[in-house]
Amino acid sequence: MDYCIHGERIAKVVSRNEKNEIQFYELSSSGEYALTGSVFLDKPVLDFKFKSDDDNKGDTSNTKNSKKRTMNGDETILNGDAKESLLAVLLEDKSIVIISPLSNSIVRKINIDKSKNKAIAVVSYQNDTIWASTESQEYLLKISTNADNKISKFNVPKYTAICITKNSEVCFGTASTTDFRLEIGKLLKSKYSKVKEIDLPQEIKSVEPLCQHYFVILTLSQKVYILSTETEKLKQLECQEEVEKIQVLHLGEEKYIIGVMHQGLTIFASDGSCINSINMDQMTDQPIDHVFSLGNVPFISWQVENTLHFKAFSITQNETIELKNGTGKSLEPNNDSASVIDLPDVKKISGMDTIAILKGLHILLCEPSLDKNKVIQYTCSSIIDTEAIKQIISSLTHEQSEKLYTIISEEVAKNVNENHEASLWLQWILLLHGGALAHISSVSVKNLQNQLQSGLKIMPHLYAIKGKLELLQLQSQLRSNTSLGDDYISTTVENESILYANGEVDDTFALIQ
Repeated sequence: MDYCIHGERIAKVVSRNEKNEIQFYELSSSGEYALTGSVFLDKPVLDFKFKSDDDNKGDTSNTKNSKKRTMNGDETILNGDAKESLLAVLLEDKSIVIISPLSNSIVRKINIDKSKNKAIAVVSYQNDTIWASTESQEYLLKISTNADNKISKFNVPKYTAICITKNSEVCFGTASTTDFRLEIGKLLKSKYSKVKEIDLPQEIKSVEPLCQHYFVILTLSQKVYILSTETEKLKQLECQEEVEKIQVLHLGEEKYIIGVMHQGLTIFASDGSCINSINMDQMTDQPIDHVFSLGNVPFISWQVENTLHFKAFSITQNETIELKNGTGKSLEPNNDSASVIDLPDVKKISGMDTIAILKGLHILLCEPSLDKNKVIQYTCSSIIDTEAIKQIISSLTHEQSEKLYTIISEEVAKNVNENHEASLWLQWILLLHGGALAHISSVSVKNLQNQLQSGLKIMPHLYAIKGKLELLQLQSQLRSNTSLGDDYISTTVENESILYANGEVDDTFALIQ
């Protein structure tokens, strides 16, 4: 899974060769999302996580909203909104960068290569502290995001699952040959201190905090339990199917336990009572990635190839959710035609489906040798819906948009005044990816500008020719009326070389007999 969600913000990793791009999107309540900016990194990304909401309340930084792109080595001072959700990104070169989604810039870079144990995942980002797990899963790294960039290493029990709460309480799922336990402890200034150990019937796959002294546990056998750390009692939650993932959903003051299964969702109250079951009409093999809330509305998200999809659902209403195109405005092309030509007994040919266009473009633009004719077929010959074109182009990487720009700009340059469909694609490529294209030496935006300007210069001549053609058509119509009766209309031209550019006829031009 190469994206994460925090409120209305989405961070997505796009990999290309040995470099990565972090793209930021903003999600609306209707389920639509729009690209707001991106940051380029010169090292591969191992893991990334947003900073927790509650921790941002104590952050006194202020960040201005600007859309600039920076490379990994460029570090800027953090000046930002107190409620901004920063993103911690763990890189393969043993460094962590903190990225601001508002300014689309790296605000801090922390080198952790001095640590003997390589960090492989970001466990938690809260209270100006990043907790990272190591390859051996026997140590935790505590990384301060303050000016000191202090790094501490904690020796912890080898774990199969881990959860760190907001008060630095940590839970480990541990396993031996015969025993399975949940170990609870505290991460103090210099060491880990075990507080309690609770025996479990099965090995833990994941653990999530529910409320004070309560945790939700998913076992490897795909059973779900609520555990009280005070009474050490387990309560198994009844699910119709095996649960693949658990999440705790916050809606206002209420908390719900969501069991994600292959064919649906099971929703439980915080006391473990079952509230609702939702079936999934799966039109894709992709599983549900996230269950989250936006404005007290629950959403699910999933990914098909390079495209993200979102859909709202009801906690209490029994419904069937179709996993195909998400919600919000439809991405289907508008097939309404304004043509006045009637072709009886001929079936109407509709435009290519938007999802098919998107899949086809991703395949074509990732191939080493581009098939220009197929790319043009997937674009100019398929769809004229401006909103759909915008959504498709926003899902492309800058590398893919560069290839598409090269083909579309050539197509537009062939006939500046006629290629309306191609010009729509070119418009959104420049609007959404123009900043990146301007920095690519192999792409000549200036050349396109010259071609467009030369096309505009011939527009008056084209209108003049159009006027002449309209005049000739009018003459032909007047002459054809002579066969309609005795009273006929004849037209003569004293000087046949006189043609009017606007298609009008002078009063002395026609003689009515």
